[in-house]
Amino acid sequence: MTETFYDRDLSPDPKDGPGLPLGRITDDEAISRFDILNLFGKERLEKIQSTIAKATGLALVTLDYKGDPLTEMTGFTPFCQEMRQGENSAQLCRSSDVYGAGQALARQKKYIYFCPCGLLEVAIPIIVRNHYLGGFYGGQVRCDNAPGGITRLGKLFEDDLAKCPLNVKQKKKYKNIAVVDFDYFSNMTDLLTMIISQISEKELVSRSLTKGITDELSTAQYQVRRLETELNLKKSEVVKLKSSLNYHFLINTLNAISNLAVIEDSPRTNEMIILFAEHLRHALPVQKNYLLLAEEINNVERFLKMQKVRYGNLLNFTLKISEDSTMRKIPAHIIMPFVERTVFYGLATREAELNITVSVALKNNDMIIMVTDDGPGLSEEELAIKFAAFDNGYEGEAIHIALAGAHQRLNDIFGQNYELEIKNYPGRGTDSIIRFPARLPAGVI
Repeated sequence: MTETFYDRDLSPDPKDGPGLPLGRITDDEAISRFDILNLFGKERLEKIQSTIAKATGLALVTLDYKGDPLTEMTGFTPFCQEMRQGENSAQLCRSSDVYGAGQALARQKKYIYFCPCGLLEVAIPIIVRNHYLGGFYGGQVRCDNAPGGITRLGKLFEDDLAKCPLNVKQKKKYKNIAVVDFDYFSNMTDLLTMIISQISEKELVSRSLTKGITDELSTAQYQVRRLETELNLKKSEVVKLKSSLNYHFLINTLNAISNLAVIEDSPRTNEMIILFAEHLRHALPVQKNYLLLAEEINNVERFLKMQKVRYGNLLNFTLKISEDSTMRKIPAHIIMPFVERTVFYGLATREAELNITVSVALKNNDMIIMVTDDGPGLSEEELAIKFAAFDNGYEGEAIHIALAGAHQRLNDIFGQNYELEIKNYPGRGTDSIIRFPARLPAGVI
């Protein structure tokens, strides 16, 4: 038997003890009295669940904070439907759901795992102002290439699994379950997380349950940031991504979300999604080692516009590109990692306006690219100390991988005939300088 070990209020006020004094009504207390059905309404919740299931192709069900289902099962495989109806197998499935919920809650983000029967599933918690309301659970696919670190509950629930052996028909139904690529599943569940978080925040704000809650875009922007990080981490595995990930489906799904944002009158959300979809269209399906500088700069500009939506007046940027350089080809995705570094470290290390300039010019038969800012100008050693508590589990890790990849590509193409330097000026900013021959090696098209 698996015990639910969490409490709905994740951040009690230590000054108040276990409960709030009589007569004191706060936003947090209002939310703690709230549940998912109050937030959405059953009919609307099932409509949202059905729409998301159709868009992502994943089975879904919504559970409350105790692990009890609140909605009908959407897109469940015949195998899983049958397993959830048997006396022993239903308890096994519930134990699996509760385990996934506990792990997702502890991490406060999605948790991917294999259920006791060996199907890949995901638990996505709905957490509002540190209050756990429940979550979406689903997946129900087979996967042959999941990383070794993904938890497999077959052994953990070995005794319970032995009480409900599969018959011939159940085994046949199991074999008919679709097999998916793990990267595809992970990216789809990231999109699902973004949708759920955005809709939850929007519903909460529209009902005026809180006064100090961030605007309805904050959660969606955070998820976009995570998606960008994951995409950067995948840059070193481009060939694998192209063969296993249906990026057209990702873009079509983002377009569907954009339409939903228009219907629900969320213009800023729609703007962010459109920018990200276009950014994804040009960044993910890398088919060339070289791009026109104009193409590279267009993608840099889209990225900076997304950050401008996200940070508002805290971020300003200027592009200075000489006309004689725009139609020249350069190694693909060389500039972006330095722009990402400037934005992230420039804004994550202080609460002040950041001004960025990206300039490109030809000089003495060299292409010179500069990314400058007026941020804190911290050195790599100072940044390492400042972010040590994250143990590399933050956006900076992906940025450093992308920077290393850019360095390696320049070295592979030009040998030692290039320069790459990051200069830090404490309290005044950082300059990233890239210099390489304007004439690319013979055979480049």
